Amino acid sequence: MITEMAEKILFSLILVLTIINFSLGDREANSSGIIVKALGRSGKIRIGFKDNNGTDMDRVVVEMDELKERDANGNEVGKTGQPSVKHSFNTFASQDFTFTDIMKSTLQDINVTTFKFKSSLLEGSANLTVSVYIFDEDGNITLGDEQTEVHRGNVKFSILLENWKFCGSAGVTCRKGSTDEVGDFIDFVITIKGKGSPAPKNESDADEGKKRGKKYDLGGNSEVVLSNKVQYDGGNFTDMVSGYPKTVTQGSKTSFVFRFKKFSESVFYDPTMEIMPDSGGDSGGDSGGDGETTTKAGGGGPSGGVCRNSVSFISSFLMFVITIFVTRYM
Repeated sequence: MITEMAEKILFSLILVLTIINFSLGDREANSSGIIVKALGRSGKIRIGFKDNNGTDMDRVVVEMDELKERDANGNEVGKTGQPSVKHSFNTFASQDFTFTDIMKSTLQDINVTTFKFKSSLLEGSANLTVSVYIFDEDGNITLGDEQTEVHRGNVKFSILLENWKFCGSAGVTCRKGSTDEVGDFIDFVITIKGKGSPAPKNESDADEGKKRGKKYDLGGNSEVVLSNKVQYDGGNFTDMVSGYPKTVTQGSKTSFVFRFKKFSESVFYDPTMEIMPDSGGDSGGDSGGDGETTTKAGGGGPSGGVCRNSVSFISSFLMFVITIFVTRYM
């Protein structure tokens, strides 16, 4: 009888722990009629309209798909060894991401709602940070000599890769058989899924003398603007490697490949997305003109971090209780 009761209690504790850990894994923000949800163990960002993001046929899903280091000839390097030390991997599904609180801020003097999620790579020596912005008003974003017009409800996410140690750099040895490998590029692959397959969009209204990012139609009146500009080591924005960004299609899956040159400290990249209802009407939902923000999963405001820390403490305590319970009764 004790064993049967113990099994029931243990099952209940594990179920509660699973729910708590699942809630810690995601971050969700509402603003300007748009809802953005970042999934904490997959590198995915889901973008749709407020209140129906889970079923919205027009929603867009952005997936951090692959990261591959390549040599001067375009060959993958650093493919061997434990997953935590590989310089090339085909999925972010096993990567853990941590989140900042959701907050109101500005980006180039434009009001935004923003949060970040981060992951450690190469056994913690490198860091990947994805910053997410929902624009709460119209404006223009400038990257070097490239300008992108943004509207209320547009979403921007930026990618910052720091402290990546390339194969062949000081203290880093990568081998394929008996051959030493040297890295020269990073290919960062993102899959963006909309209502249709991504297709290049012709720009007929570009202002003369202003450079624009390349637009892709995602279906459902949604589009993504892919900048050609990259910032290396905090310097000026320069053009991406010739021929990039580019699209790669495998079966029904179309991905965008961004190639970054070897850098010393960091590389920064910054695309933009716009999602609108098929009717072409206001996507503002019931958020109001002031950019109301709703947060979930413990985010947002001064209490967000406290709430998250409290839930983390409860999770750790339950793990301790489960350990003692198993030792005593099972």
